[in-house]
Amino acid sequence: MKKLFLIITVVFISLNSSAQCWKSIATRAFHSVGIQDDGSLWAWGLNSDGQLGDGTTDNRLIPKRIGTDNDWAYVAAGTNATYAIKQNGTLWAWGSNSEGQLSDGTTTSRLLPYQVLPGTTWSRVSAGDSFMVAQKSDGTLWSCGDNFLNQLGHPVLGTSNCTLNLINTDTDWMDFNCGNRHTVLIKTNHTIWGFGDGVLGKLATGSNNGYDTPTQLLTENNWAQITADVWTTHFRKTDGSIYAVGQNQSGALGFGTNYLYNLTVQQIGTDTDWRSIEACTAHTIAIKNNGTLWSCGINTSGELGNGTTTNTNVLAQVGTAVNWTKARCGWYYTLTLDSNGTLWAWGDNTYGQLGDGTTTNRLVPTQIGYICTLSVPQFEKAGMQLLTNPVEDIAQLSFDRDGQKKIEIFNSLGALLDTKTVSGDFISFDVSGYATGVYFVKCTMENNIIKTLKMVKK
Repeated sequence: MKKLFLIITVVFISLNSSAQCWKSIATRAFHSVGIQDDGSLWAWGLNSDGQLGDGTTDNRLIPKRIGTDNDWAYVAAGTNATYAIKQNGTLWAWGSNSEGQLSDGTTTSRLLPYQVLPGTTWSRVSAGDSFMVAQKSDGTLWSCGDNFLNQLGHPVLGTSNCTLNLINTDTDWMDFNCGNRHTVLIKTNHTIWGFGDGVLGKLATGSNNGYDTPTQLLTENNWAQITADVWTTHFRKTDGSIYAVGQNQSGALGFGTNYLYNLTVQQIGTDTDWRSIEACTAHTIAIKNNGTLWSCGINTSGELGNGTTTNTNVLAQVGTAVNWTKARCGWYYTLTLDSNGTLWAWGDNTYGQLGDGTTTNRLVPTQIGYICTLSVPQFEKAGMQLLTNPVEDIAQLSFDRDGQKKIEIFNSLGALLDTKTVSGDFISFDVSGYATGVYFVKCTMENNIIKTLKMVKK
């Protein structure tokens, strides 16, 4: 009996030590995707259109690894499709292709990851309902898929595009995010822009009007983050205050009211210590600088994580933890990461999108998989890491949290070569013009934490 116990213990320890923690997650409707520390890609939840990418249309109740590659850098979820970028800058897509949103020139769905266009210059991608927007390392934006409501950002209303097309020639986009049928963007001068469907005021026009091309939405130039979902758009300013516009049923926007919708942008509360905010279908999730998590809105499936199914129209703290770093939400559910890279989920679980092996809704944050504890090497990398080093033409940086960052690149003599203002948890930039040698990448985050890494250019 003692020998059997020893064997079981050894196996458990072995499995636990090989467990990988999460560095990024993405959601949209009823499926979830994520990348672990080793660069592997995982997916779970609804798979009716092959959006999980495992070669089937079977739903998955726990995270399932997609392929065997360990070089995934960025992942985004659309309503029924998924998009990801590898460390070499290639863009991949799979799932529903009814409107050409996979950019393969057809409307045939794909059950496995498919490389989009030749080339290795893609840096970021976001997706909505049957369309996607992607950015190249030169800063330009491209789009494909459904354009019934001008969600592609160029004036060909009602025409679907089955391949990625250039939106315009601007190259100063700092960040962008797709809602269901609209896209909002931030430029490096901190102005807000948008295009697509404007119903319920979600393009901050004060009306239901939309735009067929990128158009500046507000006059201020102090915006730091944007996020969009089906009926709402949320914003964060550089001073840490947060704002929202669009549908407010069940108090989704956190204004303390239950009006059906708000056509003008309004501040959420008065606090100015918000690190990030996430727009959800009918609820809002936000993280403060102190690592606390807050939520408001509809709660019929437990998506607020407060242990009840009672709606609330003001942001209220979720639990007592102070180590939350990232939050993402699908339709009536929420996923989060803590500072160690442990994955947590709650809310609607009809299709297994929480990843806990059941289809039972969860009313409080529920741990998915292993609890992660940072080892010394992992702790040293926390904050910012180069995904490949040495680098060739494209350098890629991954961050452990969202939020605005200032990136500075110095040569070995200390001369400043380039400065970039970025947002989000991932950035890629072109270093093909750099000579072979050693460089230093300095990142200053919003909380004034400074991280510097050595970069070797081949």
